[in-house]
Amino acid sequence: MISLKRHAGYWRQVDVSEDRRIKRLEPTEKGDALSRLIAQSTLAPIQLLSDRFDYFSLLENDPDFRARYSVEGINLYARGVRLALAIPDAQFFMGQIAGRQIMFKL
Repeated sequence: MISLKRHAGYWRQVDVSEDRRIKRLEPTEKGDALSRLIAQSTLAPIQLLSDRFDYFSLLENDPDFRARYSVEGINLYARGVRLALAIPDAQFFMGQIAGRQIMFKL
């Protein structure tokens, strides 16, 4: 999967001078644009539930939040969990009949 994404231009390999055994991948502009699109569509229903945080602002302005969000999303997806369902507020929202209807319309 990683090789396919790299071949498609979503990732680029960056050399790590400290240790040649390390293969570090970074998103390209194409990969970053796709990542933002997926993150925004995932965060949209969560933002509807939260007045405490502006997730879209955090996503754009806080590189630590973006990195943590990406890493956790990859880890959850690899374990078969879809990101929005792993957030407690989203579980409550999706457990409600109205929540499912809103999600289908989104």
